[in-house]
Amino acid sequence: MNDDYLWDRSGPPDPEVARLEQTLAPLRYRHRPGLALEARRPRILWAAAAAAVLAAVATWQVGLRPSPVTAWQVAGLEGTVRLGGRHAEVSMTLRSGQLLRTGADSQITLQADQFGQIDVGSDSQLRAATDQHVLLDRGQLHAFIWSRPGVFQVATPSASAIDLGCEYTINVTAAGDGLLRVSRGWVAFQH
Repeated sequence: MNDDYLWDRSGPPDPEVARLEQTLAPLRYRHRPGLALEARRPRILWAAAAAAVLAAVATWQVGLRPSPVTAWQVAGLEGTVRLGGRHAEVSMTLRSGQLLRTGADSQITLQADQFGQIDVGSDSQLRAATDQHVLLDRGQLHAFIWSRPGVFQVATPSASAIDLGCEYTINVTAAGDGLLRVSRGWVAFQH
């Protein structure tokens, strides 16, 4: 057998190779300009549509799942306070990312047995990121914290107050400016 035929089709073909080529000839590649993309386009469109449906279902499922519950629970309230999309009630828990809004002449007390107590004043807006981290967008927060130093933090638009075992009040204006007053202990302030 001459192997040159297999490499560059020079020389006589081996009869077995010629028979194999003839058998496989209907399956060989034939280039048709513009046909390859056109033939695949319906499959590509179906695949894109299926991916979009899967993404929508996944987003819907994530939206149905409630965010994790934090350790913060409503211990007391006065006036109109909204927790998420509902009116706050005693014993409700604050979920991660859930918005808490107090109205004019309203306040709420949140308590977490392992961390401390937070009093949120009127016209305030707060979110709990985790058990140990809350975000005060505006308004007043009075904290009395008994957890280990450095565990609990209050983020504001301008900086974060890291509790070092103390009692303090933070006021944040609608513009995001803040004022921190420490009654007892220490607070680290971080930009």
